[in-house]
Amino acid sequence: MKDQFKDKRITIASMDARAKRLAEWLADQGATVTLADERDAGDAADSLLDFLLSPVSFALGTPPAELLDETDLLCFSDGTLADLNLVEEANERNIPVRNALGIILDNSPSMVIGVTGSVGKTTTITLLDKMLQADGRTTYVSSDVRDDVLDNVSNITEKDVVLLELNSYALEISEYSPDISAILNVASTAEHDGSLRRYAGALSNIFRHQAGDDMVILNGDDLIASSFGENIPAFKGQFSARSMITDGAFMLGSRLTVVGNSSPASTAKVICERDELQVLGEHQTMNVLAACAIAGSVGVSIDAMRTAILDFTGVVHRLEVLDTINGVQWVNDSVATTPQRVAAALLGLNAPIVLLVGGEIHNHSWSELAGIALERCHAVITYGEQAEQIAHVINHARRGGGRIRRVRAVNTLEKAVKLAAQFADRGHTVLLSPGTEGNDSYANFEDRGEHFRKLVGDIKNQHRQL
Repeated sequence: MKDQFKDKRITIASMDARAKRLAEWLADQGATVTLADERDAGDAADSLLDFLLSPVSFALGTPPAELLDETDLLCFSDGTLADLNLVEEANERNIPVRNALGIILDNSPSMVIGVTGSVGKTTTITLLDKMLQADGRTTYVSSDVRDDVLDNVSNITEKDVVLLELNSYALEISEYSPDISAILNVASTAEHDGSLRRYAGALSNIFRHQAGDDMVILNGDDLIASSFGENIPAFKGQFSARSMITDGAFMLGSRLTVVGNSSPASTAKVICERDELQVLGEHQTMNVLAACAIAGSVGVSIDAMRTAILDFTGVVHRLEVLDTINGVQWVNDSVATTPQRVAAALLGLNAPIVLLVGGEIHNHSWSELAGIALERCHAVITYGEQAEQIAHVINHARRGGGRIRRVRAVNTLEKAVKLAAQFADRGHTVLLSPGTEGNDSYANFEDRGEHFRKLVGDIKNQHRQL
């Protein structure tokens, strides 16, 4: 492995967290690594601090084409949209272009399973990992909550299973596809700074380079994802909450069922009842179905799938049930950084909802979410920089009716939580689903979710003292 990159001059055209991790790994393989960024040293100072004792060098403020003058291999982070002009320039100079995904797929002797889509990737990968482990498999995972693949590439064996959570950035320039792949949904272009066509095209690369004995699993209930079926060279399976299918996983009434290639002996097998799931929301049910379709296709037993499902309470900050206080359920969905993700959360919950939404100013449209909130929410509390704007959109929509009784705008999440405790009645759900990034007051969505967790803990402590 070391000889593959030893003494190679490698330029990584970004400086996000994933780029830095890739740089460290490549340097450890003996490569001469340069991290490139269009920012100057002042703007990139925080990133530079992470490499004070590192052999990695920097090219700051360098015109993109000049980066290739001293480069044997051009890499992009899996967390950054590739500069296609730079890719084209590299191709003209016969300079290979790779990212971490390509390096992993090119060097792993094991079965590789990749999952992509607009929402649900982390949850699906996490549950799938639990299913495989319950079946006695050794797994290596690259996801938002566990990332141990790159550091273990040289240790992975043919008997192991590698699980990859893949966004559109990782897939866009990839010339490799996993052995088993799944597209959960194509719900929005929020992750991708280009058109829907470019975004969908990037996701489709997850199966583009598969062979006939590989497998791709698609969301049969998603119009765009299911339409990919006509162009797939590999065997195709599906998952669906609305229709019976012949290969994959589906809901048979209230029973979660696998069939065909995802079931032992191809016969339909019931794994569990819907009300046995501990995760919330319809799209979380779809994630469970996706995990079952994938796990079954690689021979995971029904018992292992069921064991993992019944023990699975979700992933932190993703429709995470924090507590029930005085009959009110408090749910943390801080990962919802777009209005589309908020809408998905609202549509998946049944109880009357007190919604906490807001944060930094962003060029989102809130009109569609307002219409859904009218039918799903008991109250809406907006907070942060966009509080007044979002409240205005929702109040405008209320003129046509709806079930919302109160809309209030406040400046902080603390005040929003205190109001929610007043507005919510027994049987209600208080849902933090912001619809924005956390950069107005928080470093990221995890930081925001942890703050919400603390605020809910304060509410519980206050209730105990009454």
